[in-house]
Amino acid sequence: MTDAPRVLDLTPGADGPFAHERDAIVSRLLRRGAPIPDRAPAPLSADFAPAAVALARENWRHKMVREHDSAALFAALAPQLMAAGLPVGVHLTCLRAAMDELHHGDLCARAVVHLGGQPQAPAPPRPPLLPAHAAAPPLEAALRNALFIGCLSETVAVGLLARQRQQIAEPFIAAINRQLLGDETLHARLGWEVLTLLLPRLDAPALARTHRYLSVAFAAYEAELLTLTAGPPPPADVLEQARALGFTDGAAARQTFDDVRDHVIVPRLHSLGLDASAAWRDRHAAASPRP
Repeated sequence: MTDAPRVLDLTPGADGPFAHERDAIVSRLLRRGAPIPDRAPAPLSADFAPAAVALARENWRHKMVREHDSAALFAALAPQLMAAGLPVGVHLTCLRAAMDELHHGDLCARAVVHLGGQPQAPAPPRPPLLPAHAAAPPLEAALRNALFIGCLSETVAVGLLARQRQQIAEPFIAAINRQLLGDETLHARLGWEVLTLLLPRLDAPALARTHRYLSVAFAAYEAELLTLTAGPPPPADVLEQARALGFTDGAAARQTFDDVRDHVIVPRLHSLGLDASAAWRDRHAAASPRP
């Protein structure tokens, strides 16, 4: 039996019988700053080229699916952190991150609507699965996934959103970007705090395994980033306008990754006792699929 196609529908009002719970959670727990309305109070603020609007709209639709599905990763990480014996505050923050990501999917859907689209998209048959690292002790499994999600993926996301904050010219899109940036900063911090708590508890063999895993993680994240940002660049004038609407282009994503890796990720990992420079250098000798 094959899985039926999964369609993500984030149309406002499509939350079913628990719409009131969704509103209460977002209102009480998740918002930072001014609330973002379901729809922009006005149409686009400038006469953007149709090609730029279409490019940004599809990009936000893709982000909608990814943000929504990434909630599953944080939800699956929480029991791993519990098995590693971390404080309750860590578990609560991880679950909050899962709720944040669901909220992000909703915010991206609002951007799609603002750009003239329907907040619906085909999605993979099931949300992404968090690696179990079954051969590793629970502490190492939690550390590896927190490293990949928080210290790599979410830390780079902070860099991308910060860069886009300087480029976005559309007010409603800018408000969504600010919300995402505030949340992703917390998610990245979660990863770094977990590493700070768990790395001192590793013995020498476990630390050596973690060094080897770091090369695998670098290779996997680089491959994932290149896949997500593949494709020829649009004409320069279209690209500039699309960036003003929150479009993430491949060249900027790669440059941001290189900058964040060199100036944030590698130095912080070094400060925690991991030879991140060697891990990055040796990444092509490691297994490339996500571990």
